Amino acid sequence: MISEISDFDFQSKVLHAKSDKLTIVIFWLEYCGPCKSLKNIMEYVADDYAEKVDIYKLNVDTEILAAARYKKYYPSLLYFKAGKNIHTDVGLLSRAEVEKKIKEFI
Repeated sequence: MISEISDFDFQSKVLHAKSDKLTIVIFWLEYCGPCKSLKNIMEYVADDYAEKVDIYKLNVDTEILAAARYKKYYPSLLYFKAGKNIHTDVGLLSRAEVEKKIKEFI
């Protein structure tokens, strides 16, 4: 399951996470078709990798601070390890492409 994250939570759950798990944040927009598709793909990925990866979704229309900081195109997947942004994917990816990246970083 993917949890919604806010600007308020972003610091504690992503940048200052106490876990060594890989963290992925989906930067998305409600009205964006590719964003919705990627979010659905990530729901399956979240179930399969729940023990190794924390996945959050951040709506850039309502959570503008984190969106402004990372200034990406949407949808975007930002991968964090130990609070550092280690990789970014922009655009719609397949499930296989996402899983390949996860395996590379865990």
